[in-house]
Amino acid sequence: MKLLIILFALAVAQIASAQVKPVPLDKKALPKTIHYDGHIVNAVKYTDNEGDHVVIATETGEVEVKEDGESFAKADVYAYNYVMNGGKPTLAWQMHDFTIICPLTRRLNMCLVLLRLLTSTKTVRPKSG
Repeated sequence: MKLLIILFALAVAQIASAQVKPVPLDKKALPKTIHYDGHIVNAVKYTDNEGDHVVIATETGEVEVKEDGESFAKADVYAYNYVMNGGKPTLAWQMHDFTIICPLTRRLNMCLVLLRLLTSTKTVRPKSG
């Protein structure tokens, strides 16, 4: 029984020491040769058996797009993982997602905002003296 407990403790210690520990990375500390779209939301670095990595999460925010005579809004998010080989970044993987906001949805949202403003504000009447 003691042997089983010791083996279990060793296995837990091995798993705990093998985990990757991300460290926050300041945007200014990123190598200038790293390419990304949008604005950086988060950046971390970590080391594993493949070497040093830099992971960046970015977003564009809402952007107006005109395509085929139509106008709509679009927002993109990206994630990048760069492996640093001798200080030179090599893209290991990249993910991209987006949402398209149609004009009708934008108008309805604006109407809802205005409706909330109109129904929540109290009318202030001047005091007659």
